[in-house]
Amino acid sequence: MVLFPRGTATQALLTWYVYLNGVPLYLVGNATTAGNSVTLDAYRTTGAQFGSAFRPSDVQTSLFGQVTFSVSGANDATLRWHAVDPAIGSGQMSMTRLTQPTGLTCD
Repeated sequence: MVLFPRGTATQALLTWYVYLNGVPLYLVGNATTAGNSVTLDAYRTTGAQFGSAFRPSDVQTSLFGQVTFSVSGANDATLRWHAVDPAIGSGQMSMTRLTQPTGLTCD
C-alpha cells in the first residue's frame, strides 16, 4: 500500500501479489483514504507476458472484490478482503512492520 497526498485528501494505491492454489494472483486498486483506513475495489490482472513479449493490449482486468486496509498503530495494520468469487470468499490478515528506515519515526 502506498499513500499519495492530493490536496486535502490522500490517495491509496494497492498492489498485492499472492498465490491462490499455486496460481499467481496480482491485484491492483486505488481509492481515497478515510481516517486510518481505506476500502477499495480491487481488480485482478491477467493475460500479459513479461519482457519483450509484453503487449499492453493483452492485459485483462476483472473485479476481484473489495479490500480494506486499516492501520491500528505505528507498527500494526489489518488487511481484509471480500472476493466476488465464492471459492475465494472473505478473510483477513494482521500485519506488523518488520523494519523502519534509520532516522525516521511514525507518528
